[in-house]
Amino acid sequence: MATEYLHEISLIEARKLQMYLRFRLGTLLKLKNQQVTEQIKATIEEEIMLKKKVSVEEHNSPPKQLIMEDDKYPHLELMFGSYTSLRRHKPPLVKSAKQHITIKPLNIRISKKTLKGLELSSSTQCNQNYSERRAQWLHKNGLNSDTKLFIITGNYPDVRKALLNRGWTENTDASSPIFDFKWALRHAEIWYSSLQKTQVVNHYENVWELTTKTGLLHNLRNLVWTHSVDCDTFFPKAFDLSNNDCDNFIEEFKLSKAEAVLKEFVNNPKKINEIGRAKVILAVCITQRRINALKEMRLNKLLVSEEEWELLNSHGINGHKILSANKSLNTLITTFKYNSTLETAALTALKQLRSLFPQYSLTAHSNLWILKPSGLSRGRGIHVLAQLTS
Repeated sequence: MATEYLHEISLIEARKLQMYLRFRLGTLLKLKNQQVTEQIKATIEEEIMLKKKVSVEEHNSPPKQLIMEDDKYPHLELMFGSYTSLRRHKPPLVKSAKQHITIKPLNIRISKKTLKGLELSSSTQCNQNYSERRAQWLHKNGLNSDTKLFIITGNYPDVRKALLNRGWTENTDASSPIFDFKWALRHAEIWYSSLQKTQVVNHYENVWELTTKTGLLHNLRNLVWTHSVDCDTFFPKAFDLSNNDCDNFIEEFKLSKAEAVLKEFVNNPKKINEIGRAKVILAVCITQRRINALKEMRLNKLLVSEEEWELLNSHGINGHKILSANKSLNTLITTFKYNSTLETAALTALKQLRSLFPQYSLTAHSNLWILKPSGLSRGRGIHVLAQLTS
């Protein structure tokens, strides 16, 4: 009796789950065209009836999750939108005095052939529906079937005048989908997913991926994964300071400073004092670490300590104070060994760096960096900095 009772409860819960799934799918389907919705809904109902499975398991076995195979069938997401909430659905738990049981959720799978047919059918249906609605709109407004329609949002009198002079007719409803050409003030005013092949707009979808500084930077960095291309070979080093990129910029700034110190020294090797010599030795050590990191592809390792940076960035008497106060740094400078002269050691380090770092020629003696604001364009708000504290 207990087994039959539990089995009856499991069937009830299974029916509830099936009704829940149909409700969720129905909500998503209402967003699409009505004729396409009916066809998709009928097909999904048929697939559910063929593929549904309900079983009763002991509670000590791990419950399985509801699987909508969107990884294998990406067209589902295109047609139905996001259904993450379905994937996170927890199986209902039925409790009794003696036993805990779990309902195994439905495993819904739609074949590739069905999806392909739905995709082609939905595209054809949308085109036909748009043509019909456009014809009805033209007939309602007493216009010929070959009339060209345009929509303009914002104050663009010259664009409107040019189109009217060419015999076009304006649709004054800015939210109307009936147009041949739309000139919008903002890209948010354009529904890209519902555009027809015959419709033209003045914005590109997701254009900020290339036209913004951060969008361009992140997409160029992804080239190494998608096309095996290193953007450092053709795009100057850049960092997004609004993201988790600030530490990487600080480290790169310090490495570039060491490179600039060596370049300045090899140009004038005779004009150097004691502190200048210590800075050159430290720059050689840092550059050698950088060379080893490039060879071993350890690009995210910290190569310059805070004490080393204080000496490398010091000026005048401050360098003496830093060097005398730090014993480990003083030991590094005094025990540094090179084959012939310090100038030869610096030249050797720069030569090795040139062979490994494609942007070697971009670093000048002053280590200049361009700081660009995120919300401005046309060169507004740009600053050129040579100090990290700036």
